[in-house]
Amino acid sequence: MRKTIGITLIALLLWGCGKYKHLKPNPEIVPRESGYTEIIDKDKPFELKQNKRYFMTFPAPASSDYYLVVQLSNGTQLSSYLTQQFDKKPDTQDPVIKNDSKSPNVAAYPVEASATPYTWVIDRVDAKTFLNMEYRYVPRWRYQFETKYASFQTILAKNKADRQRLQGLGTTVSISTIDFAGELSELDRKTETLKKLQAIVLETESIFPGAIKGSDDRAYLDYLGIKREVDDELRFQDDYRIALKALQITRDGRLDNELFIRNLPEIMRFFENENRYPENVRREVADAVANRLSEIVPYYESQVQRKRDLSKIDFPANAAKNLYDRTNQRPDQRFSDFTRFVDAFNRDLDNLQSSRKKVDDLRAQLKRESWPSASFYSRMRGDVNRLQSSLPTFSRSDYGKYTNYSIVSRLENEVRGLSAQVNDMARGLGIAESLAGEINMLKDSGNYRGIIRLLKQHSDIAFLRDQYGDLDQRSIDQQEQDIRRALQNQNFADAERRIEALYNDRDFIDYDAFAARK
Repeated sequence: MRKTIGITLIALLLWGCGKYKHLKPNPEIVPRESGYTEIIDKDKPFELKQNKRYFMTFPAPASSDYYLVVQLSNGTQLSSYLTQQFDKKPDTQDPVIKNDSKSPNVAAYPVEASATPYTWVIDRVDAKTFLNMEYRYVPRWRYQFETKYASFQTILAKNKADRQRLQGLGTTVSISTIDFAGELSELDRKTETLKKLQAIVLETESIFPGAIKGSDDRAYLDYLGIKREVDDELRFQDDYRIALKALQITRDGRLDNELFIRNLPEIMRFFENENRYPENVRREVADAVANRLSEIVPYYESQVQRKRDLSKIDFPANAAKNLYDRTNQRPDQRFSDFTRFVDAFNRDLDNLQSSRKKVDDLRAQLKRESWPSASFYSRMRGDVNRLQSSLPTFSRSDYGKYTNYSIVSRLENEVRGLSAQVNDMARGLGIAESLAGEINMLKDSGNYRGIIRLLKQHSDIAFLRDQYGDLDQRSIDQQEQDIRRALQNQNFADAERRIEALYNDRDFIDYDAFAARK
């Protein structure tokens, strides 16, 4: 009897542990969009007992595409889930609605408009505690943006540059103590992070429904605000970077002329945007640059004097002139003379290269043409005559005191050499035109040896060899046909004479190439 009573008591105890207690908040849960609302029982939170189970009913929202967001201050002490098919039997596995939140104390459940309410279930309580809980119904797009917005603000805050530091450059911040390499590296890292954030922020606009875009909805205004802040910070960091680089160049360039002069365009970037900087920074850079401008021309003179290759002189004349203007100075005569020299040299080199390309094009046309007519040569002569009239001229007087530089002499030789080549081409075309008629008559009669002898008399005209490239082949083929014909006609004396003539024939453009076959 006692054993039976004991078993019954244990069973009742276990049954009691397995039951779910229905929590009914007061005030009641309201399924409409709002901020967080605390779950309480009149004026205090619900008490949860260890190893007990609980459930709470949440009405479905009036519209679909909502989140039911549950926020718990002690979520790690509970095990909970949301379902729309709640079975109060403790051993039943209810269909669980996915939690889209990654936070341990926040759950975001996607819910839809429905006649069936949702049930939030606590299936485990690790220790006696109070249910410190808030809830809200929120459109999914809004919750998604709010979640992203919070992370945007965190990333932006961590990657802002110190604006006070820029304001103090040259005054409270000594230029000589700045670790430019370190600061620029750190700035580049922040800029790279913010550029990625900028791209993500732009993509985030697609979250907003069409009716919200352009409205005064708080979330959309926050979106516009964070977008402005990121854009503004990136602009500031770009300005800061330009200022740091300009100051770095002026400081480190005191002992390295090449470093200073090579980076004149970078310094010019600073002056192009100088109105963005405080007066102390502008003055610091301007003073440093003004003291170095007189070194520009001597440096480039030494570089050009050692120059041997025939390429353009890369002299940043415009950047240097602008720097003179920005620092309220006038270029001296040496600067003006060197600038004129560079302009003259680069101009003449451009003209030479342009004319050389035209000559190469004419040569390619001559090489492509096979067995041309007299009219072809006549047309080509017209093209060459026009080229002759446009060839660049060369005058050492254009180069002033730099006329004895080796690249000037080399350029002069190239210009005169090209002119001689064009004149030679014109002469060759005239001769070729006069020969074309005779060559075609000899071709019609099969007298290729006669053509070869004619071309050998003008072997100095290089393009003729290309235009009659198969002449040797035609000549030996013709002689072979004549020998076979004589043999077929049993005219052995004529065949013997022709064989002997072929054996003794040395009239070939390229004799060695046909000696074995002959």
